[in-house]
Amino acid sequence: MEDVVMFVARHGDWQYSRSVHPPEALCPFLLRVSAVVNERVDALLPAYFGGFDALHTALDSIVSSGKPLSKQLSSAVRGKKAREAWSSILESIVSEYSLDKKPAAAFKDILKIYSTRYILRANDRLWELGDDVGDAVDAPADGYQFIAKYGNWIVVKKQKISPKTRPVDVILYLSSVSSSIYNGYSAFCQKEPLAIAIDDLPSRSASLDKDSLMRILAGFYELLQRSKFPAHYGPAYDNIKPPKRIRGVKTK
Repeated sequence: MEDVVMFVARHGDWQYSRSVHPPEALCPFLLRVSAVVNERVDALLPAYFGGFDALHTALDSIVSSGKPLSKQLSSAVRGKKAREAWSSILESIVSEYSLDKKPAAAFKDILKIYSTRYILRANDRLWELGDDVGDAVDAPADGYQFIAKYGNWIVVKKQKISPKTRPVDVILYLSSVSSSIYNGYSAFCQKEPLAIAIDDLPSRSASLDKDSLMRILAGFYELLQRSKFPAHYGPAYDNIKPPKRIRGVKTK
């Protein structure tokens, strides 16, 4: 099998199907697919589960406070009103789907990450690649597939969609894909340290040269993760199954 990385998905009216043959365009492809997966989770969570109106109200109140971004993120994750809102959602999910300890912990992190991304988006600071990369490919019947074969990096993750598919399984699957994407990006793509603080993160509408733009895109997830505010859903899944190391490749 030739080297290939692809994400193909069809879920009702929604679909996304792209592939690349690395090393060509691997890094921007992973950045773009990461954004697609994260945005899909952002959309599915309030569509699948109740209680998000209260969470959005709490988060909007945080944004309207006008506090520095780092303070807003802290309030979204640790503040009383937001915590009460996402804790109520979590309690409902755990009860309805009888989640064990590890999946329940993963969903707790998923709701924190959702809140982090909501705050970043509201402040025009959600730095993700918006332009499609790679070749269009045929989407399968309803379901998701992430496949990567590049050197020692081999990943095959599939999730069928049927009337019996549980919403929690779709969310956990997409979080696992997010984890794999971040693991591959960390292993194969050069990343210069993003030497800025969260409060200095420029607006998405800022006028940046290409080099500065790519440095922010490359270091965005790492910056937030170092600050305990992960902005992609992979870390939530890592609590269930830590990502495997890529043999022969040192992860930065």
